[in-house]
Amino acid sequence: MKKHLAGAIVLAFTAFLAQAQAQAQAQAQAQAADYPRRSITIIDPYPAGGSTDVLSRLLGEHMGRALGQPIVVEARPGAAGTIGSAQVARSRPDGYTLLVGNPGPNAIAASAFSRLPYDVEKDFAPIMIAATAPMLFCVPTASPLKTPADLVALGKSGKPANFGSSGPGGISHILGELFNRDAGTRFNHVPYKGAAPMSVAIMSGELDFGMLSGPDAIAHVRGGKMRCIATAGATRSPHFPDVPTWTEVGVPGVRIDLWFGYLAPAGTPAAVIDRLHGAMAAALASPAIKSRLDELSISVTASTPQAFAQRIRADRELYGGIVKAINLKLD
Repeated sequence: MKKHLAGAIVLAFTAFLAQAQAQAQAQAQAQAADYPRRSITIIDPYPAGGSTDVLSRLLGEHMGRALGQPIVVEARPGAAGTIGSAQVARSRPDGYTLLVGNPGPNAIAASAFSRLPYDVEKDFAPIMIAATAPMLFCVPTASPLKTPADLVALGKSGKPANFGSSGPGGISHILGELFNRDAGTRFNHVPYKGAAPMSVAIMSGELDFGMLSGPDAIAHVRGGKMRCIATAGATRSPHFPDVPTWTEVGVPGVRIDLWFGYLAPAGTPAAVIDRLHGAMAAALASPAIKSRLDELSISVTASTPQAFAQRIRADRELYGGIVKAINLKLD
C-alpha cells in the first residue's frame, strides 16, 4: 500500500513538474512572440565615447528600425567594467536590458577581484561576439621609439619609463603587464579613466607608450598625432598593415585581441535571444554598418551564442593565468 502511494505521489509530482515546465515554455514563447513591446537598453560598462559606445550606437540604430523599438545606450562605468555588468546581471531576464562586454568584466575580472557580484558564466546569456579589433602599442608622433626593438630596449634600460592603460584590470593594463613579463621590460603602469584621457597623455608625451584598441587609435594615427609600432594580434591587422605583431619580432607571448560581445541576463527566453541575435546579425551584414566599422578598424565577427560562451570560458582561463602570474589584485 505504501509503495503504491509513494509511486502515485512520484507520478503526480512528475506530472506537475511537466505541466509547470510546459506552462513556462508557453509563456516564454508568447512573451518572445510579442517582443519587443518597448525600448531596449544596452548598458555600456565604460565611459561614453569609447569603442563599445560607438559600436553599440551603430548597431542600436539599425536594430531599432528592424525591431520596431528604440535602443538606448547607457554608460555605467566604474570598477573595471564590473558596475555596469552587475546591473545587467541583476536585471529582469526579459530582453529589455542588455550588456555590451569585452574581456575586461567578462573574463579578467573573475580572477582580478576576490569577489564579484556576478558570475560571468552563470548570470548571463551570451547573444554574440559582434566584432573584434586589434590592440596596438602607440607612441607620440615625436617619440624616438620607431620599432618594437626600440621599445624593448627602453624597457630594459633601467631608465624611468611608463605605459598607460584605460584603467586597472582592463585589457590594456593586462596587456602591458604581459608585455613586461614576456619581453623582460620594467615599464611602470599609469592608469587613466578611459581610453580618451590616455590617448591625450600619449599624444602629449606624458606617457612613453600606451595600448589602445584600433577604434580608439585610428583617428589619432590618421591625424598624425600618434604612431603605432606593434600590435598584439596573432596576425597583422588589415587596417594597420605596416604594424608588425609581437610574434613577428620575437615576443610571441604578447598575443591578445579585443572582442565586443553582447549578453542578456541569464534566464532570458531562448526565443528572445534568437530574435536579438538575428537582428544583430542583420545589422552587421548591412553594407553601411560594415563600411563604417571598417573605417573604425573593427572587424565583423557575428558569432553564435554557443561560440561566444566557449570564448568566455577560454578567456577566463587565459586571463586567469596572466592575472595570477603578475599577482594582480583589484580589491
